Amino acid sequence: MKDRLIGPDFTWSKFVEELRGEFYPVTIQQEKEKEFSELRMIDNMVVLYYASKFTELPRFVPEFVAAKRMKTRRFEEGLAFYIRK
Repeated sequence: MKDRLIGPDFTWSKFVEELRGEFYPVTIQQEKEKEFSELRMIDNMVVLYYASKFTELPRFVPEFVAAKRMKTRRFEEGLAFYIRK
């Protein structure tokens, strides 16, 4: 792995991508992607718990929240209806 990462094309993003590929199998990444895309406040879920999950999951799918505006919209969409209004 060291040989692949050394050179002028070495970036932090490339390092993180390689690390994820090494330690998070594709199936786990897909599960986390699905969990993030379906994340919604349900039943008696506390906003703090929802926010915590929302903060934790994007590290597995950074492209889902690449822009701050997209991240904000995605967060709001997952909030309970009475909180959104």
